[in-house]
Parts: sequence; structure tokens; C-alpha cells
Amino acid sequence: MVLNHLTLYFLPTVECIIIDRLNRFVVKVWINGQEALAHTNNTGRLREFIRKGVLARCVEKHGGKTQYGLMAIQDPRIMDHRYALIDTREQMKAFENAVERGLIPIFRKCVILQRNPRIGESMLDYKLSCNGKEFFLEIKSAVQRKDRFTASYPDAPTMRGRRHLREIIMLIEKGIGAGVLFIAGIPETKFFTPNDDIDPSFRALLREIRRLGGLIAGISMYYNAGDESIVLENPELAILL
Repeated sequence: MVLNHLTLYFLPTVECIIIDRLNRFVVKVWINGQEALAHTNNTGRLREFIRKGVLARCVEKHGGKTQYGLMAIQDPRIMDHRYALIDTREQMKAFENAVERGLIPIFRKCVILQRNPRIGESMLDYKLSCNGKEFFLEIKSAVQRKDRFTASYPDAPTMRGRRHLREIIMLIEKGIGAGVLFIAGIPETKFFTPNDDIDPSFRALLREIRRLGGLIAGISMYYNAGDESIVLENPELAILL
């Protein structure tokens, strides 16, 4: 059963306007009547979203070289209160919230045991216990549209992402449960597909994970600027490989 627009938790933010992206981690914004610097932890290109004049939502930071964190950006294809949730840390927090509440069908019999377990040369995102068996999960932020209803990843070349998938394949070949979850931080998402234009090898790696019996899943969420909440919209994206 697909759940629609289920509030996970509330997150107060301040409206801001994108001026320019200075580098991978810093965006110049207009906020409270002046220019300021906002940190972004999403290192994807996000060209659809980080554009001059676009409305966004920031949170105040304490310490560091930037005064704010860039949390969410108005979706140019939706143009209402449903903003793209681009902050990867908040996506992970929302995922944990949804797992603990049993809101994602594929993880209903799972509990999170550990964050950032080290596997080979990588650190994956989670170690879980599912039906009493250990399960390793990597999460990828898919904040890019292939079309109105389809999220895609990656939007930039990602050697690190390919390495993570190879580590998952290695685990599965050893008989250990493992998989990848794509979090589409954009509203109205029904499907996920890899972005062949950016990295044609990514689809092949995902197909190998599926062939070996590993998990490939997707969920979608967004930031509701109307009531300042993070919303789980679709807990079961269809995966197109």
C-alpha cells in the first residue's frame, strides 16, 4: 500500500533566495535583507534547483564559515509549497524516522543497528537487523528528474558511488544481506532509474546487485514549506532497470 503525504517531523526554516553556487559546498543566498553564505552537504550538481532567483529554505548554523545551511529548494516543475529536500543529512534522519515507525514496507521487520559500518575500503550508511539477520544498506540521494514522475541518479560522475555498489556486490557474494536505497527528495515521484547520460556503468552494477538477489529500492519525500515539515510521500518507488 502506498502512503501519501505522511508527515515525519517538523523542521523550522527561514525563507531565502538563491544567488549563486560558489563551490560544491557553499551557496550565496539572500536572507533577512542581506547576502549570506549557506552550506550544502549535497555535492550533486543540482542544476535544476540551484539557480539564481529561486526560492529556498535555510536553517541557521552556529559556527563555521557559513551562517546557514541550505535545506530545501522550490521545485521548478511544481512551484508550490512542496520543496525539494536536498539536505542529505536530513534525508537520512527522515529515513531513520520512517524505519522506526514502520512506514517503509520493505524495512518493516528491520531495526537500525549501526551507522557508517566499514566494509572493505568503504563506509556504507547502515547496518540493520532484518528478520534477525544482518543487512548492510547504502543510501543515495536522487534529487534529479528524468521526467515529472521519475527520479534519477547520479547527476555527476561518482567514482565513490560505483565503489559502494561494488562493496555491496562483494557482500552479497559472501552470503551477507545488502542493498541500496535511493531517496528521491522531490515531490510527485513514482519511479527511479539510473542516469545513463552521466554514468552508463551504474545501471550495470545495479542489475548485477539485483541478479545476485540484493535489494534495490526507492522512497520519495519532500519539504512542506507551508507547515515546515518533512513529508514521506511514496515509500515504494518502482525501480526501472
